[in-house]
Amino acid sequence: PRPNHHLMKLHAQIITSQVPSSLNQTNNNNNGPRVLNVGFGLGIIDSILQTEHSPALHVIIEAHPDVYQKMISDNWDAKPG
Repeated sequence: PRPNHHLMKLHAQIITSQVPSSLNQTNNNNNGPRVLNVGFGLGIIDSILQTEHSPALHVIIEAHPDVYQKMISDNWDAKPG
């Protein structure tokens, strides 16, 4: 089946609106938030975290081998945090 790009865009908008602005407020050592994300999916939240919140630690757990390979090919293993 073809991806529903309209639904993906809507999903991204919902996720973006739910990213807590408190991430930066809970950073006690000024090195950035520490994040654990279970399930990479489309990488929407992880991209937002990387570009807008500069995490000191960013751990992603992904069980699906195809998604994991896509993460590696997109250099997520070399991102800061």
